[in-house]
Amino acid sequence: MFVRNAMLTLPKNGARTFGQYSARNWEGNKIKTLSEKYNGQTCWIVGKGPSLEFLTTEHVGLGPVITINQAVLKIEELGIKNPVYSMQKDGGEYRDGKATHELIPDCAFSGIKCNNSCEGMVRPQKAVLLIHEHESKFCFPDYPRRIIFDCMDLLGRNEFSLIMAIQISRIMGCDKIVFVSCDLHDNGDSRTFVHGQGTKFISEYINQARKFKKHLMGIGAKYEFVTPQKAVV
Repeated sequence: MFVRNAMLTLPKNGARTFGQYSARNWEGNKIKTLSEKYNGQTCWIVGKGPSLEFLTTEHVGLGPVITINQAVLKIEELGIKNPVYSMQKDGGEYRDGKATHELIPDCAFSGIKCNNSCEGMVRPQKAVLLIHEHESKFCFPDYPRRIIFDCMDLLGRNEFSLIMAIQISRIMGCDKIVFVSCDLHDNGDSRTFVHGQGTKFISEYINQARKFKKHLMGIGAKYEFVTPQKAVV
């Protein structure tokens, strides 16, 4: 889903209220605040492959961590000390204004857990939210740590979460990327692990593999894969 953001006309005090939230809650910081913040460091991008179930603190070294959707649940459970950024790009499916086809604050699933409506969306405990201007901008409006990015500004097109995580790691100034539990792109395992729910197959992920491989060739950074294995007893 990719819809243009509805224009908000704010009063002089900067707060137009929709329900219990004001527009300034939805803004957050812009992605430029991350520019060169982790210059020369390694970025750990944690996916949702089945190996995520067996992830331990030993699999993640020093440097910023970007988690994809529900992967943040596992990372926060481990209690790692790294700065953690939670990619929550895929919201907004139920915020499409039917008359204008623009993103609107009202959600048809208000009050319901997001991962029961917009697949993959989950509220972290402490991680910084990475929110997409044209999809998830109005999601988790009361969450205090939000950074807004725009796919069109970063790539000139909309892309899936893993590719956008790569782009953000480059903005951060990281010169190496370690893809953790990105099983599909390491060994072809197209299953996904959702913390607390188990492993399941999502067919659309298969189509992402070819696009990811092509994008990887031009990222301008060193990279490697870490795919945890189940312990042998």
